[in-house]
Amino acid sequence: KRGAGGRELRTPPENAYVQSLMTQLDQATVEAKTTSEEMQNINAQIATVTRRLDSTPKREQELVLLTRDYDTTRELFKSLLTKRGEANMAAELEQKQQGESFRVIEPARLPERPAGPNRFRLLLVGLALAIGAAGAAVVLAEQVDTSFRRVDEVRSTLPLPVLSAIPRITTEHDRTHGLRQRRWATAAICVGLCVVAGTSFMVAHDNEGLVALLTGSTSQTATASGR
Repeated sequence: KRGAGGRELRTPPENAYVQSLMTQLDQATVEAKTTSEEMQNINAQIATVTRRLDSTPKREQELVLLTRDYDTTRELFKSLLTKRGEANMAAELEQKQQGESFRVIEPARLPERPAGPNRFRLLLVGLALAIGAAGAAVVLAEQVDTSFRRVDEVRSTLPLPVLSAIPRITTEHDRTHGLRQRRWATAAICVGLCVVAGTSFMVAHDNEGLVALLTGSTSQTATASGR
């Protein structure tokens, strides 16, 4: 119904059912308004987050630049500290040495290979000494041993005729004894080589003259000392 001023007048509901529907309509209107406001807030938050995400690469670039500048500044700071330490050391040396200054003309370099001893030549010398010692031992053993091994040796040594010669009978004990003797001889040769090598090392240790004679490194030493 409309009143005198043309306004709409709401008549009271006729029953409780209509009143309930009107109440539900009002609640739905309020909830719709609240939901609309929440959606606006959510859209605003989404826009804010989107702007932050869009600006993330730029922030990362700025962080990379700042990190690079920091590393450069740190290296420069270390270099300045090193130079300051060198300057302080030089100043102290000048004060102690009454004005004498020291400067590194050429930094020390590690040698590419050892100057001596020449291991191959030293090994050859040791091997020659070992072979010579073994030969001398064999000759000495032959001179000391007075036993006869052949009939000719008996005939040439004794003025008596040889009636008969019994061939050598080799038993299992003899073969075992011979094998043991060969093993002992091999072990003795190895020990002799080790002794000769150790003796050569002990003799050449701290013996610059012998090392120079064996390696020919006199010229290298002279050149190094000349530098």
